[in-house]
Amino acid sequence: MTERRANDKTTMERFEAIERRLTEGDDLMRQLTDGISINTAAINRVDAEAIAELVAFFSAMQGAFKVLNWIGKLAMPIGAIIGMCTAGWGAWVIFKGGGRP
Repeated sequence: MTERRANDKTTMERFEAIERRLTEGDDLMRQLTDGISINTAAINRVDAEAIAELVAFFSAMQGAFKVLNWIGKLAMPIGAIIGMCTAGWGAWVIFKGGGRP
């Protein structure tokens, strides 16, 4: 009978040890789940900020390309006007100075 009580005691100690380990595992799992939730929220916040910055950057670049397109459209007529003025000035210098013999 003593042996049976010893076995019962050993069995109860083992069950208590298992129960302690399960409780510790539950606590650890709760901590890990909380940590993962915090990390997920932080990642989502960083992703949202990064996407907002990229959208702002591309919007600014779109405006810059519009301005550069306008400058490009103006460059051709301005170049023609400058060329005509230079040709006229050259003709005037040749006419006034007598040009080459």
